[in-house]
Amino acid sequence: MALHLKKRHGIDINSKTSKTSETSSSSSVLSDKDSSSSSNTCTPSHAVKPQGHGQLSIAQAFQTKMAPGSARAQLITRNISLFIATDLRPFSLVDSKAFRNLLNTLEPKYNLPTRATFSRKEIPALCREVYAQVQSILNEAETVALTTDGWTSRATESYITITSHFIDKSWKLQNKVLQTQPMHESHTGVNIATVLKEAVGEWHLERPHGVQPLSSDGAANMALGVQLANMKPHIKCFAHTINLAAQKVLKINEVHRLLGRVKRIVTFFSQKYNSKSPAKTKARTVTVTEASTVDLGENPLEQCIRHVGALSRTTASYNGRTHVSGAVTRCRPGHADYY
Repeated sequence: MALHLKKRHGIDINSKTSKTSETSSSSSVLSDKDSSSSSNTCTPSHAVKPQGHGQLSIAQAFQTKMAPGSARAQLITRNISLFIATDLRPFSLVDSKAFRNLLNTLEPKYNLPTRATFSRKEIPALCREVYAQVQSILNEAETVALTTDGWTSRATESYITITSHFIDKSWKLQNKVLQTQPMHESHTGVNIATVLKEAVGEWHLERPHGVQPLSSDGAANMALGVQLANMKPHIKCFAHTINLAAQKVLKINEVHRLLGRVKRIVTFFSQKYNSKSPAKTKARTVTVTEASTVDLGENPLEQCIRHVGALSRTTASYNGRTHVSGAVTRCRPGHADYY
């Protein structure tokens, strides 16, 4: 108790007690010590707020910033780092005035670290911690399968991502993204093989049985890279294979001609003309037949319905050829304008 009063409130009970005992009589020394000690701890105004060591008021206590090394401050800093890393937020977030006001409202005593502190210390430390956790889980897996794919960002920067898949001791499927790194070199099979080998070596994925399954798209450069990296079995993406087959079908001459017809029809009914004034758009018309006109301010579907009768009356078929007044449509196979 005496140590607490001396350290926190600046009250030295021993000194006060000794002074009181000197002025009291010898017959009442013990009683005077008790009374003087109790009075000195409670009543004197100079003892409650000694200069430089007084107890802080409630307002002053809330204005005092907590130490950066305190458990509370470290917990808040760690959760901010997790927020930045998990939601892919920029480091400039901590410089935002609104974000600082939010933290000041939630915890006025917390002193937010600078942007450099998060980018050079907190986030790298968090990265090392997560790396160790993932590496520990991978070491326990008997076999680790990989998936990889190359992609381009909106800033036209090339990246390659490698993801691991394995079953842990609890028989739960785990998926961990091992890396997403820029790939400045050309996406050749040799360069892809180099990236795959480096990833396997960095994460210690080699196994005694020598099996390293990998799934990727069916591109020729990716297939060559997997072969050079000696990863097998190589499982190609089924959806990508169907996409490649569909693209080859579209290159067949008969299908290509049919698509050309469909595109011309869609283009005719979906044309939109920009104009400064809606009134001018209504005024602009294009003659299709002698019996009717097309109003460019009208919905194309309504135009089609309105002109079906006029177009049917102005058509004539002979020798396998169909003419429409004002149109350039040829339907006879083998004709020079056939499409």
